[in-house]
Amino acid sequence: MTFEEAKAFYISMGCSGFHMCREYPNRYEEFKALHINPDILEGWKQEEILKYFEQVEQPSDDAWIIHSKIIDLLNSTTSKKEENAESLIRIMEKLVEDVSKKSAILIAENMVGRASDSHDGGFHYLSGQDSLIKQGFLYCTKMLDFECTDADNDLKEYSGWKNMKRRKEQVVDNMNKAINKYSFLE
Repeated sequence: MTFEEAKAFYISMGCSGFHMCREYPNRYEEFKALHINPDILEGWKQEEILKYFEQVEQPSDDAWIIHSKIIDLLNSTTSKKEENAESLIRIMEKLVEDVSKKSAILIAENMVGRASDSHDGGFHYLSGQDSLIKQGFLYCTKMLDFECTDADNDLKEYSGWKNMKRRKEQVVDNMNKAINKYSFLE
């Protein structure tokens, strides 16, 4: 495996040693044998984060997927925390007006994480930066400021979603739990 192949492999696996090892254990051993400096790996992550920040600014109903990739990468980085946190909030501000109900729910789920007590969401990444985390909650709240009924489940653009109203209620509940967890609103 060449250095260029190692970079392509690393990026294709979401910059995750876990995914590389699970999906392609033999290639992962080749990758590890190169003894790539962790600072280089971090640089590759930062390149991907920057690419995703640029992509998510283009209006798309798939913005939540790119947002999710950003959150995953941010939670695994070791550098540029403040700069990346500010960029995350900047894109949240832009997404407020440009997303569908489904995307708004999914983006809020990305921010909360898999559960209100998890360490994989955007709010966890922002913890310790109270002004930014408050802005993140504000933008999620604005994104979720819509009426959601069972009739939404039957709309063509939300096909496959038979639980939109329940998902919105769940993410709002998890956001409220996260607010208590980070206890910055008094």
